[in-house]
Amino acid sequence: MAISLTSVIKDSGVQNALREYLPQTRRYLLEGINRSVRREMKIPPSSWVERHRRQSLVGTAFDYLVGLLWANTSDSSALEKPFQRVTEGMESKCEIHVRAGTIKRISPLGDTETTFSLLQSLRELILSELPSVRNKKTGKRPRDFFRGLGLLANLDAMTRAANVPVPEWISSSKIRGTNDLREALRKHYPDQFVDELQLLIKAAQEDLPSGSVEYNPIFGAHVGKIAIGADGDLLIDDLLLELKVVEAFKPHHLWQLLLRFA
Repeated sequence: MAISLTSVIKDSGVQNALREYLPQTRRYLLEGINRSVRREMKIPPSSWVERHRRQSLVGTAFDYLVGLLWANTSDSSALEKPFQRVTEGMESKCEIHVRAGTIKRISPLGDTETTFSLLQSLRELILSELPSVRNKKTGKRPRDFFRGLGLLANLDAMTRAANVPVPEWISSSKIRGTNDLREALRKHYPDQFVDELQLLIKAAQEDLPSGSVEYNPIFGAHVGKIAIGADGDLLIDDLLLELKVVEAFKPHHLWQLLLRFA
């Protein structure tokens, strides 16, 4: 049997045990970490992000960018995991509808054919523009690439959490191919979103240390017969980094980091 570290931490019994073992967690976060990092932000969120409360969307899209651009892998492997997660998530959430003797599978984004056509168009858009985005000589980065990462982050969040709603514009639109997709992305992921992502990846490239970089390193351990899996964000030589985009650290964030680095 295999489970993820995140699933373990969500268990109420595990959380109660951690509260007993680390009884001052909340106080330490309030008086230590959160107070020490409360300062003027180098890259404040855009008005669009704040108005629509899309901080987590930016954070997830930035995670993909770190793997695709800063870690500078020669392939597109940083995209495989989220695309696989979204595809499997949509398949698991399909409902069976029977009308006039016809059985039809409906995903949260509509019928399955439309859903997987959308995912295919999204993959094609991102991968077709990735070489241009990586080309440092031109200094120009196609903006639809960043918008595509925003949609992927949106769909990824839906598969991770039950309370993330389906974007209304997807369920109410008929997107046929990458041209329709580009038009929709430009409407729903504006320039402010793109600008913020570009500023974030530029800051990462300037501020993070250089070295041998491994994106999304995988860790794990066995507890009895149960395999517990976990991953980090970046491994730079012997420095393990976990990137968080939150307004304030909460106990489960600290527990996750402590157990992951243990």
